[in-house]
Order: sequence, then C-alpha cells, then structure tokens
Amino acid sequence: MSTSTTTNYGWTIPNDDELVKNGAAAIRTLGQAIDTTAAASFAPALVKINTTSFSSVSSQQINDIFSSTYDNYKIYLNITSGSGGSLSAQFCAGGTPTTTANYNNVNWLFRSGNASAVDTANENSTTIAILAGLSSGEGIEFNLYNPFASQYTLMSGYVSDTGGAGFKSFVTVHGGNFLGTTSFDGIKFNFGTSHSGIIRVYGIRN
Repeated sequence: MSTSTTTNYGWTIPNDDELVKNGAAAIRTLGQAIDTTAAASFAPALVKINTTSFSSVSSQQINDIFSSTYDNYKIYLNITSGSGGSLSAQFCAGGTPTTTANYNNVNWLFRSGNASAVDTANENSTTIAILAGLSSGEGIEFNLYNPFASQYTLMSGYVSDTGGAGFKSFVTVHGGNFLGTTSFDGIKFNFGTSHSGIIRVYGIRN
C-alpha cells in the first residue's frame, strides 16, 4: 500500500488509488498518532511543580524544583500575615543558597494617587532585592529564565498590594539576575522578619 502523510502533523494515510490491505492496523496507527498529537497539544502550558506553605518564619527555601525538564518557571508568593522586613531572593544549588556578589536588580514602585515612581537598584549584591516594607496581603509573581541551565539566570515580575496611608494601591515592578553560569535547582526567599504565606512553583512547558 502506498501512503502519504497529512499536511500539519505528518500522520500516515493511504493514497486515493490504493486499497487498504489491513484496515484495522491502519486505523489503529492513525488513531494512535492523533491521540499522541492531541495529548501534546492540549497539555497545560503551566505545570505545577511544588506548593509550600510557611508559617512565622524569616525565610523559606525550596529545593529540587528546577531541572532540565523546563527552561523557564513562574513562582507565585502570597504573604498571608506578617509586617515589616523586606523581600529578597537567592538561588540555591544542591540545597545551599549562593551568596556570591553576582546578583543585580532594579525595581520601580508605582502608587495610586501619586503618578511618580520610586526606583531602587543594586549591583554586585549577595541577594536580589525585591521589596522593602513587606506586609500581609501582598501577592508577588516571579518569572525565572534558565535557572537550571549553565548560563545567566534572570528574574522579573511584580508585587501588588492594597497600599497604606495616603494611597490605596501600589505595584512594584522588579527585575534582577545572577551574572554567573551556576546551575541552580532551588530558591530561597528572605523576609527579614516573621511572615506566613504560601509559594506555588510552575514549570512552563517548552
């Protein structure tokens, strides 16, 4: 039996002028090809890797979450209680936070009722500084690029909160990096003072 393949996915199909000698096998092969393609096409773009709750701690480390399975990741951090302190991050390798002064960051703070932005920046630091004045109710999103690969690790995201005296809402846009080629498998968040919350880590399907 001579065959052709479909235009988009290359599934094997018979030509119009050919008899299908073994119809059951041909249908089974085509069905398996469709099933495989559909499974890949409908798989979620974000795959949850880890959920970690923490209570009344000044830092929280999560190990063994980055691997060769994904190039990029999303992390959602919700602070449910605590006040004061500040939020920073360090990447971990083999369960140990990396403290070499290769971290850099820049942050912009925008507040309701105040069009001006407050920006901060750090270079050659031992952490990525994300937010000063960490408090209950804040939600933080992180995008991580290539933490497991032996290349520069990049981070970006934002913090959202209800605000405080004199303004009702604020958003901090943050970006940072580790200018080194260390392969990282975990991350540590430092809060400065006692905080509680939950962290969810997702891999972005390649």
